[in-house]
Parts: sequence; C-alpha cells; structure tokens
Amino acid sequence: MYAVLFALLLGTYSQAGEIQRAWFSHWSNAADPVRAQADITRQTLAALDLQKGHAVADIGAGSGFYAVRIAARVGPNGSVTATEANLYSILSLYWNRTWHKAHVIQPVWQSYQELVPAGSFDRMLMFNVFPFRRCTPGVTTAQLEKLAQALRPSGKLVIVHDVLRDPGSRFTDTGCGDPSLAELSAALPHELKVLAAQTTAAPQLPGLQAGYVLELGLAEGHASR
Repeated sequence: MYAVLFALLLGTYSQAGEIQRAWFSHWSNAADPVRAQADITRQTLAALDLQKGHAVADIGAGSGFYAVRIAARVGPNGSVTATEANLYSILSLYWNRTWHKAHVIQPVWQSYQELVPAGSFDRMLMFNVFPFRRCTPGVTTAQLEKLAQALRPSGKLVIVHDVLRDPGSRFTDTGCGDPSLAELSAALPHELKVLAAQTTAAPQLPGLQAGYVLELGLAEGHASR
C-alpha cells in the first residue's frame, strides 16, 4: 500500500502529465462498472471461453481489468500471468490483485515482446496492446509467431482492438494507425489459423473506426508440439 501511495505521489510531482493521466486511467479501470457491462467486455470474455484450471496470459494487462475477471473464471487451480511494461500499471495491478482477492494473478513487469516458454498457456489475450503496425508488417508476423509458440495444443489467442485509429489521426503516436482485420489476418504466420472474428461497435469520434475481436488457434501440424 505504501509503495502504491509513493508511486502516486512521485507520478504527481515528478513525471510528465501524460504518464499521470495514464496512471489515473489505469487505476480506475479495473473496477469500472460501466466498462464491466460494456458489449466489448462481454465479447472479449466470450471469445476467451475460459474454463476452470486454465493457464492464461493477459499481455499488456494494464491495471488488471481483464486479469481480475479471468482469475474469477479460472478459479484457484488456474493461473493468470499478467504482463505489463508500464511501472505505474504494474503497481495498480498488484493493488487490484489484493483488493479483489485474485491471488492467482502473477504480475510480470515486461514488454509484450518478452514472452514465456513455449506451450505455457491455454488462453492468451491482447486487448488494445497495439504492437501491430501497418508500417512494419514484418514485425506483426514475427510477433504472432512468438505468441503461437506460447500456446498449448488446444489453446486460443484472442486479439482485441476495440477501435481502430486512422493513420495520422490525433489518437496515434506513430502515424501508422492500426491494422484492419484483413491486414492482421493476412499477416498471420502458418502456425496460426482464424477460429472466429467479429467487429465491435462503431465509435462516434472522427479518426476512429470499429475494431474487432479475433480468435486464433494453432494450425494443423502445429498442435502436436
């Protein structure tokens, strides 16, 4: 608790405003009742199709909004590896794990590129992590290959972009925008196949488009690893 308060004060007095805003946003999201009832939340959890005892990776977990809900579904015999590169998010993730008594969550401070050993997870989630850029399609395929290696034979990878940011819009920081469902599907390595895909609700802001929920599994010949 003291570490969390110290980090909050540190962020308030010595860090850039953008980091402060990210901190407060992360802090509030894990227990947000409006977000909990949103269609995109229902879509995402339904796509994961979680079972008791599942080992799950929440990559780019933020404050743990999904990690907390995943933990409740996999139960005490399951596990949730929640990776996050932002220190402030990791601190709030630890807080939310304690507050929600979600002790099967294991926070890991690392970027999405640093993945765990092969064949570790029944389910993997990437929600608005955006490592896939139109301007670097080769990175997209290489990253997806790493994700495929971390899946168990019957595992599933769910990638969610709740909205897509247009190239050069005020919502992007690279100018590349986010890949469409067709672009991401075209970048899939041979290890992965599409199980299902659906679009999200259309946003009402200019510069944003409807996103998607993409379910991926191991292709034939790769499920026997």
